[in-house]
Amino acid sequence: MSESTLVSLGVNLIAGGVLGALYMLGLWHTTRLLPHVRSPAALMAASFVGRAAILLGALWWLSDGHWSGLAAAMAGFLTARTVAVARVRREATP
Repeated sequence: MSESTLVSLGVNLIAGGVLGALYMLGLWHTTRLLPHVRSPAALMAASFVGRAAILLGALWWLSDGHWSGLAAAMAGFLTARTVAVARVRREATP
């Protein structure tokens, strides 16, 4: 594996982590708004569609047609998700 490939995978890993953090931040923001809107189901649906579209588009762009780039970005995304879930659980524990 060449050095440029390793750098590219590292960039995809970090970018996937940033995407994961932004995705979770969007979900957090949506859940904070739910009590204040007239149609919570519509807000959740619209938020999911928007977050998913941005995430999938960014992952597609990052992968550049290579499965290894997609795998690295997904690893970063899942790491960010795991960190976010652990943080919320820690704060929710009495």
